[in-house]
Amino acid sequence: MLFNTGTRHYDIPVTAYDPGHIQPAVVMVHHALAADAMAFLDKMVTAYGWSTDQCHHIIFDDNNPVYYNSFWKIKSIKLVITFGVSWHLIGLPIHATNYQLNNLGSFQLYPCDSPEKLASSKELKGKIWNDLKNFIIVPIS
Repeated sequence: MLFNTGTRHYDIPVTAYDPGHIQPAVVMVHHALAADAMAFLDKMVTAYGWSTDQCHHIIFDDNNPVYYNSFWKIKSIKLVITFGVSWHLIGLPIHATNYQLNNLGSFQLYPCDSPEKLASSKELKGKIWNDLKNFIIVPIS
Protein backbone atom coordinates (compact mmCIF):
# COMPACT_ATOMS: atom_id res chain seq x y z
CA MET A 1 0.00 0.00 0.00
CA LEU A 2 1.38 3.43 -0.95
CA PHE A 3 0.67 6.67 0.87
CA ASN A 4 0.89 10.14 -0.61
CA THR A 5 3.55 11.68 1.61
CA GLY A 6 3.52 15.02 -0.23
CA THR A 7 0.14 16.10 1.18
CA ARG A 8 -0.16 16.85 4.87
CA HIS A 9 -3.53 16.21 6.49
CA TYR A 10 -3.85 19.84 7.62
CA ASP A 11 -3.54 21.23 4.09
CA ILE A 12 -7.26 20.77 3.46
CA PRO A 13 -8.60 24.20 2.48
CA VAL A 14 -11.22 25.54 4.89
CA THR A 15 -13.09 28.76 4.32
CA ALA A 16 -14.32 31.06 7.05
CA TYR A 17 -18.07 31.44 7.41
CA ASP A 18 -19.08 34.95 6.34
CA PRO A 19 -22.73 35.84 6.91
CA GLY A 20 -22.23 39.49 5.99
CA HIS A 21 -23.23 42.24 8.40
CA ILE A 22 -26.05 40.47 10.19
CA GLN A 23 -26.63 40.71 13.95
CA PRO A 24 -28.78 37.67 14.77
CA ALA A 25 -30.04 36.85 18.27
CA VAL A 26 -30.96 33.25 17.37
CA VAL A 27 -28.86 31.00 15.13
CA MET A 28 -30.35 27.76 13.83
CA VAL A 29 -27.84 25.25 12.49
CA HIS A 30 -29.18 22.41 10.35
CA HIS A 31 -28.59 20.44 7.18
CA ALA A 32 -30.39 21.42 3.96
CA LEU A 33 -34.13 21.03 4.54
CA ALA A 34 -37.18 20.21 2.49
CA ALA A 35 -39.85 22.92 2.34
CA ASP A 36 -42.04 21.27 5.00
CA ALA A 37 -39.15 21.02 7.49
CA MET A 38 -38.24 24.68 6.86
CA ALA A 39 -41.91 25.61 7.40
CA PHE A 40 -41.75 23.74 10.73
CA LEU A 41 -38.81 25.94 11.83
CA ASP A 42 -40.67 29.07 10.69
CA LYS A 43 -43.69 28.02 12.78
CA MET A 44 -41.40 27.46 15.72
CA VAL A 45 -39.95 30.99 15.43
CA THR A 46 -43.47 32.44 15.23
CA ALA A 47 -44.72 30.37 18.19
CA TYR A 48 -41.89 31.65 20.38
CA GLY A 49 -42.63 35.24 19.35
CA TRP A 50 -39.18 35.74 17.85
CA SER A 51 -38.71 38.01 14.86
CA THR A 52 -37.48 36.37 11.67
CA ASP A 53 -35.11 39.36 11.35
CA GLN A 54 -33.41 38.21 14.55
CA CYS A 55 -32.95 34.61 13.35
CA HIS A 56 -30.21 33.30 11.10
CA HIS A 57 -30.00 29.85 9.50
CA ILE A 58 -26.68 28.12 8.93
CA ILE A 59 -27.08 25.32 6.40
CA PHE A 60 -24.46 22.79 7.46
CA ASP A 61 -22.81 20.61 4.80
CA ASP A 62 -20.80 17.62 6.04
CA ASN A 63 -18.74 17.65 2.83
CA ASN A 64 -17.78 21.33 2.92
CA PRO A 65 -15.59 22.19 5.94
CA VAL A 66 -16.14 25.74 7.13
CA TYR A 67 -14.44 27.69 9.93
CA TYR A 68 -17.15 29.17 12.21
CA ASN A 69 -15.07 30.36 15.19
CA SER A 70 -15.11 34.05 14.28
CA PHE A 71 -18.88 33.92 13.71
CA TRP A 72 -19.50 32.93 17.34
CA LYS A 73 -17.92 36.22 18.47
CA ILE A 74 -20.92 38.23 17.20
CA LYS A 75 -22.21 39.89 20.37
CA SER A 76 -25.89 39.83 19.37
CA ILE A 77 -26.06 36.01 19.42
CA LYS A 78 -28.02 34.84 22.47
CA LEU A 79 -29.16 31.35 21.43
CA VAL A 80 -27.74 28.72 19.07
CA ILE A 81 -29.97 25.75 18.28
CA THR A 82 -28.29 22.84 16.52
CA PHE A 83 -30.76 20.58 14.73
CA GLY A 84 -29.07 17.23 14.19
CA VAL A 85 -25.63 18.84 13.77
CA SER A 86 -22.94 18.11 16.33
CA TRP A 87 -21.76 21.30 18.03
CA HIS A 88 -18.08 20.40 17.75
CA LEU A 89 -18.40 20.40 13.93
CA ILE A 90 -19.34 24.10 14.01
CA GLY A 91 -16.43 25.25 16.15
CA LEU A 92 -17.93 24.76 19.61
CA PRO A 93 -15.57 22.21 21.20
CA ILE A 94 -17.42 21.73 24.47
CA HIS A 95 -19.41 19.03 26.16
CA ALA A 96 -23.12 19.76 25.71
CA THR A 97 -26.26 17.82 26.53
CA ASN A 98 -29.06 17.37 23.99
CA TYR A 99 -32.41 18.97 24.84
CA GLN A 100 -30.85 21.18 27.47
CA LEU A 101 -29.68 24.80 27.47
CA ASN A 102 -25.89 24.82 27.78
CA ASN A 103 -24.37 28.14 28.89
CA LEU A 104 -21.38 29.17 26.77
CA GLY A 105 -20.89 32.55 28.41
CA SER A 106 -22.12 35.03 25.84
CA PHE A 107 -24.85 32.73 24.48
CA GLN A 108 -26.79 29.52 25.15
CA LEU A 109 -26.46 26.36 23.07
CA TYR A 110 -29.47 24.07 22.63
CA PRO A 111 -28.63 20.87 20.72
CA CYS A 112 -31.52 18.73 19.52
CA ASP A 113 -32.61 16.36 16.76
CA SER A 114 -33.27 17.27 13.13
CA PRO A 115 -36.42 19.27 12.28
CA GLU A 116 -37.82 16.22 10.48
CA LYS A 117 -37.51 14.09 13.61
CA LEU A 118 -38.93 16.86 15.82
CA ALA A 119 -41.92 17.40 13.52
CA SER A 120 -42.79 13.70 13.63
CA SER A 121 -42.64 13.37 17.42
CA LYS A 122 -45.19 15.01 19.70
CA GLU A 123 -42.97 14.20 22.69
CA LEU A 124 -39.90 15.93 21.21
CA LYS A 125 -41.95 18.95 20.09
CA GLY A 126 -43.26 19.26 23.64
CA LYS A 127 -39.74 18.97 25.04
CA ILE A 128 -38.26 21.73 22.89
CA TRP A 129 -41.34 23.92 23.47
CA ASN A 130 -41.07 23.60 27.25
CA ASP A 131 -37.32 24.16 27.23
CA LEU A 132 -37.35 27.29 25.07
CA LYS A 133 -40.77 28.92 25.66
CA ASN A 134 -39.38 31.23 28.34
CA PHE A 135 -36.27 32.19 26.39
CA ILE A 136 -36.77 35.91 25.78
CA ILE A 137 -35.06 37.64 22.88
CA VAL A 138 -34.68 41.33 23.53
CA PRO A 139 -35.51 43.26 20.34
CA ILE A 140 -32.57 44.84 18.53
CA SER A 141 -32.72 48.63 18.79
